[in-house]
Amino acid sequence: METEILLTEEAEPPGTRTCLLDDSRTNEERADEKYTLPVLLKRDQDKARNQVNSPARDFRRRFFPQVSNRLWNDWTWQLANRLTDANSLSRIIPLSEQEKTALATPGIMPLSITPYFAGLIYQAQGATPLRRTVIPLCDEYLDSPEEKGDPLEEERHTPVPGIIHRYPDRVLFFATGHCATYCRYCTRSRMVGQK
Repeated sequence: METEILLTEEAEPPGTRTCLLDDSRTNEERADEKYTLPVLLKRDQDKARNQVNSPARDFRRRFFPQVSNRLWNDWTWQLANRLTDANSLSRIIPLSEQEKTALATPGIMPLSITPYFAGLIYQAQGATPLRRTVIPLCDEYLDSPEEKGDPLEEERHTPVPGIIHRYPDRVLFFATGHCATYCRYCTRSRMVGQK
């Protein structure tokens, strides 16, 4: 039996969402269920942290042979070793002429791709959605009259730096000033790469 549940939040667009659940249990039956979260022992956490799938391992061995599994799976190492220019990127991923031109053009949003993400692009090969997400094209310079630098008008709702207060009952905190990988479609691209 399908049950229709209506979820709403006041004062926040788009207003109303409808969600269909395939659940014939009553609320009382659901309340009686015991939920248990999986507990990972320290040794299991260490084992999971050291695992790398086969294509990622092959990529790492080819382009980052000095890096251990433990280091490869360390987010701080990934951040410290991001690919941030055309030379480092082209060492791993063959770039098209249009991509090379875009990367050489001043004023474009900075490039930042973690080695792990570069490995995903490398495995996919070609003009895939992953590639289009992080590698620029000259089309980024084309602006239509309808485009805005701040499409969500967040700056209008920023009482102090690092906070967006758009809705009366919630606030968005910017916990960090950068992302691990810069997405080309980012609605906050006006802030990307600022010191």
